[in-house]
Amino acid sequence: GNLTTIYLDEIYLVDGLEFPLKGTRAYTTKINGVFDHFRHADSVSRNKECPNNTVTAYTGEQGVKGENNTPGTDYSLWSYTSCSSTLYGLPKVGGGAFSIGGQYDQSAESNESGVFLFYDGHAGFDYPETNGTKVHASADGTAYHYTYPGLPEDEYPIRIDHGNGYESYYLHLSTRNVADGTPIRAGQEIGSVGEDHLHYHLRFWGELVDPYGWTDTQNSDPLRPYAVSVPLWK
Repeated sequence: GNLTTIYLDEIYLVDGLEFPLKGTRAYTTKINGVFDHFRHADSVSRNKECPNNTVTAYTGEQGVKGENNTPGTDYSLWSYTSCSSTLYGLPKVGGGAFSIGGQYDQSAESNESGVFLFYDGHAGFDYPETNGTKVHASADGTAYHYTYPGLPEDEYPIRIDHGNGYESYYLHLSTRNVADGTPIRAGQEIGSVGEDHLHYHLRFWGELVDPYGWTDTQNSDPLRPYAVSVPLWK
């Protein structure tokens, strides 16, 4: 349950993260929002939700904005200086459905055919789940109540500091079962799902990290082209 970290040239090795939703696993659960690897290299947009007309999943699958290919969206809402949280799904070049290891939820976000990849600029993963489902800590640490830009306080966000540079974040909760500053063990219940999904993301010394790593063997990770990818889930 304790994260053991080795840091070498942006290689992140850990003992392993437990998946925060019991009864399913990181590589079998449904996903309806991916961590976007296609980010600007500067430290601001690399570590915030900064849309840039392309979304790339850890599998290398990519959605790209084209002319009028995402009806009903307004790209003028984006702010490249403040990194707007207005995020959109984007289609594949040439069409077709996304797979994300067979886990992509085809019914998510009016995406029945799976032709849009959500979200451009997204900082983590969205896992569809029934409201009230228990959420658990993915590793030992200290839990803190947390505010997130644009997220209501009554969605009870939680940040867990794992004590070695890693922090995990749990958003869109309907309940929060831990007091601010509570020591936490891996697998301990910390709250329950709200908004029909759990948002989960991970940071290492403030930098966004994809717990799935990068699995595309034909192309380098656009987020960290010179790093060796190591998946963090158990």
